[in-house]
Amino acid sequence: MRYVFPLFLLLLLVACQSESTTREVTTDEKQTLETEVRPTNRFDGEIEAFEARDAAEGMPAPGGVVLVGSSSIRLWNSAEADLAPLPVVRRGFGGARLDDVLHFTDRIVLPYQPSMILFFAGTNDLAGNEDDLAPDAMLAKYQTFVERVHAQLPDTDIFHISITPSKAREAQLPQVKAANDLIEAYSATNPRLHFFDLEDEFLNADGTVNGEYFVEDGLHLNRKGYRIWKDAMQPTLMRTYMKKPKVQ
Repeated sequence: MRYVFPLFLLLLLVACQSESTTREVTTDEKQTLETEVRPTNRFDGEIEAFEARDAAEGMPAPGGVVLVGSSSIRLWNSAEADLAPLPVVRRGFGGARLDDVLHFTDRIVLPYQPSMILFFAGTNDLAGNEDDLAPDAMLAKYQTFVERVHAQLPDTDIFHISITPSKAREAQLPQVKAANDLIEAYSATNPRLHFFDLEDEFLNADGTVNGEYFVEDGLHLNRKGYRIWKDAMQPTLMRTYMKKPKVQ
């Protein structure tokens, strides 16, 4: 009988350990996991191509306007002309998510020492997938981006383009609206942060997405869609840029 009690304790200890390793993640822990930056290397080739171009052609002059984000920036082939005479450095890549932009910020944003940044990402974090981010997690990641930039470049103005409601992802429209509202409210707290609220420009009167602004995939902008961006943003960007002290 003297072995029964120690054996019971051993079994109880094992059971407790098993419960601790299989328990459900709490809401607070889930939020922490969502707002951590998850390293990625799936776009290394595109980032290395940017760096190779800079090495071959020379780095753009500091004080310019960096456009960073996902494929809507990458495919904006008329950006330099649309935003002229602003000195544009376009660094959109692949199907970037917010984590991807954060992961490469030190390589494709900060080295250019921009006086202004035009930021567009988040559509691929609201794609109807199981690993989509909640709107508040998207805000947290954007806040991390801002903090990283302003830690080194405190005078840089950052303009966030609202997440575009798209025909291909119309089911995610409520999340798009929620994320845009959070990011717009955050941007209003800092004079160096700005928000281009263009969401309604892509919607019909009944609140559905207007397909005439997208290419056949219903996701990426066509020339008419980019014209909305140009007309809404170029004057504001130019006014802000003209007030900036020029780098000697």
